[in-house]
Amino acid sequence: MGEKHSAVGYLFREGAFLPAQETKPVRNEFGLDLFQHRGSVYEGKTGLQFCSLQQAEDLAGFVEKHGGIEKVQKLIADSLERTGLSPRYTRPDEKKKDIFPPKEKDENRVFAKDLMGNKHYYYRFYNENGIELYTMEKKREFFQTVYIPCDGFMVGIDQRHRLEEVLKWLPTLEHGIRGEIERVFNQSMEAPDRWADLGFANLLGRYEEAKAHNAPIAAERQRQADERRAQQDAREQQLAQERQARYDSAIREAEGNIMAGKINY
Repeated sequence: MGEKHSAVGYLFREGAFLPAQETKPVRNEFGLDLFQHRGSVYEGKTGLQFCSLQQAEDLAGFVEKHGGIEKVQKLIADSLERTGLSPRYTRPDEKKKDIFPPKEKDENRVFAKDLMGNKHYYYRFYNENGIELYTMEKKREFFQTVYIPCDGFMVGIDQRHRLEEVLKWLPTLEHGIRGEIERVFNQSMEAPDRWADLGFANLLGRYEEAKAHNAPIAAERQRQADERRAQQDAREQQLAQERQARYDSAIREAEGNIMAGKINY
């Protein structure tokens, strides 16, 4: 059985041992204490890089290439004289949480669904009216979308640079943001040629109904797009034919001039 050591992996850098947060043990047939950190494999006692992650895929071949396990063990022992024994061994009962305590939870950071059900992190930000508003990033960018929670979804309502107008508009909604969404959605559903927002439909539980409403609109838009594409293709074909005709005419004229002896060499 090998010597007892902690789960904390230390790297030997510039004459000192530094704890590495993201490590994973590398099991091997030689009984070596190896752990993975990013793209490399390190030896646990010395904290020195042992091999690359790619080389670790054939560890037996790597060891054999370096003279076999006895030679490798001697190299480790020789390196120990330079580095000293890693805290991984001198503090065998140390826990990762002792070195890397869990980050305090940010109460203003929430993991929530957008209107189509995809989850993202959102950040609550202070505003003078005390309304619960969010953005998708912590940094205060000028054109960030402002979101408001509604029935478990995050609804994008405007951009951050228009916050003053947003704060004036929200209190005027008689039935709140859900009522406004329902009002706008119903207006769309009552108009045969108006696209119904599928995000709003998802929030209201009317997704399939909205898809059916949008189907003929989507078909008409596709027909118009196909028609524009066909017209563009026809114009390009006509221009190509006209260019070819001018080219052919120029060639015939040049040939005629040559045959008539009008070209001076």
